[in-house]
Formats: sequence, C-alpha cells, structure tokens
Amino acid sequence: MLMGTSVFSLLVACVAFVWYDNHLLRLSMVRDVETLANFISKASQAALKSRDKDVVSAALAELSKTDQIVAAAVYAADGTLVGNYLKPGSGESIPDKPSRIQESFEDDYLVIFRPIVTGAGGRLGTAYLKADVANQLRGRTNRHLNTFAMVLLISFLVAFLISYKLQPLISQPILELANTAKAVTEKKDYLVRARKTSDDEVGALIEAFNEMLAVIQQRDADLQHANDMLAVYNENLEKKVQERTADLVRATAEAQEARTTAEEANRTKSAVLANMSHELHTPLNAIIGYSEMLQEDARPMGEDRFVGDLRKIHSTGK
Repeated sequence: MLMGTSVFSLLVACVAFVWYDNHLLRLSMVRDVETLANFISKASQAALKSRDKDVVSAALAELSKTDQIVAAAVYAADGTLVGNYLKPGSGESIPDKPSRIQESFEDDYLVIFRPIVTGAGGRLGTAYLKADVANQLRGRTNRHLNTFAMVLLISFLVAFLISYKLQPLISQPILELANTAKAVTEKKDYLVRARKTSDDEVGALIEAFNEMLAVIQQRDADLQHANDMLAVYNENLEKKVQERTADLVRATAEAQEARTTAEEANRTKSAVLANMSHELHTPLNAIIGYSEMLQEDARPMGEDRFVGDLRKIHSTGK
C-alpha cells in the first residue's frame, strides 16, 4: 500500500508536470513564431505598398535559416499571394487564401496568420507561417520521460525499503494475534491471552481480543455451572417421571375398567331406548294417522271448529 500510494502520487505529479511543461513549451513556440511573423510583416510593409515581390521573397528567404519553419507566405489585402517560401524536401503547400484563424496547432505543426498593418492601422496584407514543432515537442517529452523513469525507479526502491522495514512493525503483532486465536480455537483454552507490544491501533486490537477472551471464559464458566444444575434437575425430573408413569399406569387401568363398565351401561341404555322407541312408535303413528283423517273429514262435514284442535293433536304426535 505504501509503495502503491507513493508511486501513484509521483506518477500523477509527473503527468501534471509534463502537461504543464508542454503547455509552456507551446506558448514559447507561439511567441517564437510570432516574432518571425512580426519580422516578415515589418519587412513586407514597404514591398506590399509597391507590390515588389522580390523584396517579399528576399524577406521570406531569410526563414531558411530557421529549421522549424517549413512554409511561409505573404498575401496582399485582397488575398492574392505576393510571395512564398517552402522548405526543401518538406512536401508542404501554400494555402490559396489566408485564414481568419490567427494561430492553431495542426497535428505536429503550428500555423500562424498575422495581419500586416501600417502605422495608421490600415491593413496591407497577411503573413502566413507554418512551423514543425514535432521534433522539439518529442525531444522535450523524451527527456522528461527519461528523467521521470529514473525518479520513479528511485522512488520505488526507496518506498520498497521503507515498507520492508515498516511491515514487521504491523504484521508481526497481527500474526501473533492470529496464532493466539488459532490456539484458542483448537484447544478451547480461554485462559490464553495475546501479548500486547504497543499502544497503537494494533495494541488496541490485541487488548479488545483479550477482553473478548475474558468474557468468553466467564460465559464458559457460567455455562458449565448451568450444565451441572441442569444435570441435577434432570435427575430429579427423571424420578418424578417414573413416579408419574406408575400413577398413570394405575389410572389407565382404572380408566379401562370404568370404560368397560360405561360401555356395558351404554349397551343396556341402547336396548332400553330401542324398546321404548318401538313401544311409542306404534300408538303415535295411529294418533298421527287418525288426526290427518279427521282433518280431512271435518271440512266436508262443516265441522271447521275441530280443525285447529286436530292440527295440534297431529303436530304433538309428530
């Protein structure tokens, strides 16, 4: 973790430095090319007024002394090309018309368009320069990468040595704590305690572990005492169960005898009820039948006053 943090932080710092240095280098390149553009502008002012292309060409030819300029041109106010310069072997071409964009980076090139004005502010034309900045940027970046590679390597080694020395201070107490926990788990011996060697976070962890072992030890003792009490209770409970079982056997025998007596009485009751039902069924059927016949005969005979009583006899028989 220490090595990773150190290397990552340094890598971020290196990337930021390279980006900022390239940004400053681009600004410096722009200033350098602008200086050349100003030179061309001043050298071409009089020539543009007189439309003297030879003077413009001579001023552009001076750019051959600068390796980074690959193309240059001077345009009149109406956009016509007055003079140009192409670096031999560059394979570049001159734009037909000047652009409104004053400066821009195109791939590995810096392109600048600068107006050529008179002292009174009148516009005479436009100066165009295209500079190859790839080699300069690439060389600067390669130098930075080599330097940063060395710095990263040295920082990696320093972080490794520091972490190698600091690791036992943290890992050794934790490993001893792990061995103590393993011994407690295997032997179930809660009297063991881990050795505290420092008052830092690891020491606080070891102290908390020892307190946990003390709590477990106390709970183990309480559990053993509870088991002993439970054994005595189970023994007494077993005796009571045996006594209750004997009582239950006696009660079961008595209940079986009572059940037999009850079943005999029930059979006797059923026989009596059957006889009574038979004895009552015959006369009641006669009463119900005669009451129905009398109801049927009472209406034709005009004896309606007897119908209510006959219905009561019939319903009571039912």
